[in-house]
Amino acid sequence: MDWPVVLMEFPDRRMSDTDLHAGLSYVEQLWRECQRMGLKSYQVVDLTYIREIAPASQRRYAAEWIKSTEALMRLVSLGGACVTPSSILRGIVTAIMWIYKPPNPTEFFATRPQAYLHAIDQLDRARVPLPPRVVELRARLLAQSAPERRSSPRV
Repeated sequence: MDWPVVLMEFPDRRMSDTDLHAGLSYVEQLWRECQRMGLKSYQVVDLTYIREIAPASQRRYAAEWIKSTEALMRLVSLGGACVTPSSILRGIVTAIMWIYKPPNPTEFFATRPQAYLHAIDQLDRARVPLPPRVVELRARLLAQSAPERRSSPRV
């Protein structure tokens, strides 16, 4: 784990109800720990491998979970980054966000490294202490993305 970055990666197959409930319960447990200790976190949700939309029962459960944890999320989360390499999926998720406004800012990225760099930047700007491994992760990600940035046209 790259605490205080919390990663939720969705698999390429349909997730069981049990796995979904366990994953969301774990995130809620982390947030309650944050609240108890006065800490902040930043979520990265990676939808890279998703191949099918979750069934209605899981979407309903997730919506209810979001409503039930909204106040807690506002307290302990600085925001979220959603990894959606597919522009079609990004459009679907963006449309959902128009209907349901998340309690904290949510940004979209094509790759996980971009999302992680954004998350770490937001934590740093909020003066959240970053563990050495997260500082090292940022340095590695920046070094890996440096050739991309140099080859990008300047505006």
